[in-house]
Amino acid sequence: MEKLVMPDIKSLIIGLALGLVVTLTTAFDKEGQEGRYQLEASKIMQYDSLSGKEVIKDHLVKIDTKTGKVYKHVHIRSGANSTERWIDITGDVYRPR
Repeated sequence: MEKLVMPDIKSLIIGLALGLVVTLTTAFDKEGQEGRYQLEASKIMQYDSLSGKEVIKDHLVKIDTKTGKVYKHVHIRSGANSTERWIDITGDVYRPR
């Protein structure tokens, strides 16, 4: 029958301390962790009130994982000027097709 050897208390404490230091230093390293915002390509059905038809458009959707808000990316052109914006669509109803 084998006798179990109890590890040296000093070695055990040093091992636990090193493990704690490694855990704490990697916990605060932002590289490799998921970010607050997640991006998703999505098809969104929109109702065109002028034509009375439903139009399906591809959009880039941004989800704020902290607040739960959802935004869609739009490109707005106004004459020679253009801009890009994130529009909050949280709570809007989009019926799946």
